[in-house]
Amino acid sequence: MNKMYDDSDEYKKAVLSDYIKSNEIMKEITLPKSVYKYRKFDTQYLKESLDGNVFFSNPIDMNVNDPCDCKVQFDTKEVLKTMFPRANREVRRKHSEAIKELEKYKKSLQGALRVGCFTTCDCSQIEMWDNQYFGDNHKGYCIKYKVELTHFYPDTIIFLKILYDNCGFNATDAIKNFVKWEKLESRGMQDSAIYKMRAGKMVCLGHNHALFKPEDYKNEKEWRIIIPNNRYVEYFGKADVYTKDFSPLMQAIYLGSEFRNTDINGEMYEYALEVCKKLHIPLYIMQRYDDKLEENMEYNPAEE
Repeated sequence: MNKMYDDSDEYKKAVLSDYIKSNEIMKEITLPKSVYKYRKFDTQYLKESLDGNVFFSNPIDMNVNDPCDCKVQFDTKEVLKTMFPRANREVRRKHSEAIKELEKYKKSLQGALRVGCFTTCDCSQIEMWDNQYFGDNHKGYCIKYKVELTHFYPDTIIFLKILYDNCGFNATDAIKNFVKWEKLESRGMQDSAIYKMRAGKMVCLGHNHALFKPEDYKNEKEWRIIIPNNRYVEYFGKADVYTKDFSPLMQAIYLGSEFRNTDINGEMYEYALEVCKKLHIPLYIMQRYDDKLEENMEYNPAEE
């Protein structure tokens, strides 16, 4: 039976709500049992990811594939009114300090997260291999992971699917709320009801810029783990470290149909094979037949 937020319209309403928290949404959405991560052929990153390391990006830097990804869009005039309520419009517009403060709030909201990107597109999806940012025109590789609570959604960690919407996320209310919250905190009002209300809205809205992408990318079927900045050390284990060992959740490794032609000396193939033997998971090489792909099993742990 479908859950409430499996419906795309209901899901969007819930994500945009300033009172429905992410853990409430996750209870009413069907989470995938497995996800995939496609990567380009790169010797350094290949070894790191085959060793189980998954890197979580800063949203400020997430614009390689989609220039709009994680951008914070808002009504400048409305936010400046909240920041400087006693100043008139002309003063706000020309005041250099106002613009600097606005940029500070924008970057604080945008960059206060780390994001891990996955997809539910399995390896039969030829468009994922065709994409130069994912399967690297069939020269890359893909790792399948089992979705488990420990890595994907421990308490207060967000694991939700992307909303593909050309309107994007309007962060005006989120930034205005952030400004008001910070002002209350600077006044030492953490115990007040209004402060707690503002903090609650931040929990609901503070990550939404990382959950919207244009409709052109809808075939990617992306899901994201979003780590708030107050959980970095707890989740990653150390300060200033943004990788996590996902090797216990690795279920299979897939190499693109052009992988071995790119890996001329076979070093990376042998590395992938050793990892699969160590973890007792299958290794596949994709075989392309025109517009179709087939999985050719290179190593089957069941045969050992």
